[in-house]
Amino acid sequence: MLIVVLAGLPVRVPSEPLPADGSLMLEDFGRGDYAVEGHFLVPVARPIVWQVLTDYAHMPKFISSMRRCTVEHRDDDHLVLKQEAEGHLYFFSRTIEVELSVIEMPMTQITFEDIGNKDFVSYQGSWEIRGNNQGPLEVIYRLNAKRKFSAPGFLAKAAFAKNVESLLNEVRTEIVRRQERKAV
Repeated sequence: MLIVVLAGLPVRVPSEPLPADGSLMLEDFGRGDYAVEGHFLVPVARPIVWQVLTDYAHMPKFISSMRRCTVEHRDDDHLVLKQEAEGHLYFFSRTIEVELSVIEMPMTQITFEDIGNKDFVSYQGSWEIRGNNQGPLEVIYRLNAKRKFSAPGFLAKAAFAKNVESLLNEVRTEIVRRQERKAV
């Protein structure tokens, strides 16, 4: 179930899987300016979640929209990533490029901000891991983005929501897959 916020009021719309253990909320401020927060639960060890979230070189293998992800520079817990992704909706597609300044707070949070500003006026967000060893971990994704490129608002918003939902589903699937692989 996708929860979309229109004119400040949450509206539920049927969508692809993010079952009972996950949700996605999108707020549209107009003119290509969005805020999104999504989360899901996974019954895995924290190091596996962290391994997936920081496996930058292999992201194109488990995130279908990701075409390229390269670490340009790394100093301790700070790095610069260049990513190229392709967003799809119906028969439309758009290639997006970001150059992210990333700060890792090991095993708890990753924050990122686009410093290249090629396709976005602003693009900043985070991944956060919450919980302890007593139950499933909660993985939270937040993003505030204002696009530079023009696109019909209803199409751009639908594509943005669909692509974020796919991202969350694919990251969760990879986390579970690696947990199962480790158990074998």
